[in-house]
Amino acid sequence: MTDPIESVESGSDNLRVYEVGYLVLPSIPEEKVPDEVSHITKFITDAKGAIIKSGEPMMQPLAYEMEKLVGIRNERFNDAYFGFIVFEGTPELAVALKTELDATQGVLRFLLIKTERDAIAPVRKPKQLAEAIEADESVSEGSESIKELDKEIEELVA
Repeated sequence: MTDPIESVESGSDNLRVYEVGYLVLPSIPEEKVPDEVSHITKFITDAKGAIIKSGEPMMQPLAYEMEKLVGIRNERFNDAYFGFIVFEGTPELAVALKTELDATQGVLRFLLIKTERDAIAPVRKPKQLAEAIEADESVSEGSESIKELDKEIEELVA
């Protein structure tokens, strides 16, 4: 069997942008989650891929219960650490990464897609997101022009 990384290096001419979203098992202690992520990023960079952007894994409730064989038992999960990595690499790297993630015990599920560099949205940290929401609420609640607009709408409806 050939090493996936060796086969990746052979086709380095046609680089594409990929995004992998992953769920890390919630049974992994929070301080060990970065180790799981570094395993993924190291695999990409060792195979001559370039990390464009990544989102730190955060504990999220799942939309539905998921099951995975852990050791000798099927375990069920209702939440997991969700993170993502956007990277540039060859199609061979994407195939090798899929194989690697399938074999990684700490990954509950993943989704690997081809994307475009233009489609990449900026990442907001949770603190920045909370500040933006808070700032938006303060404008909408305390703004005189919005109160006046509400009053005009009520007059028009009545």
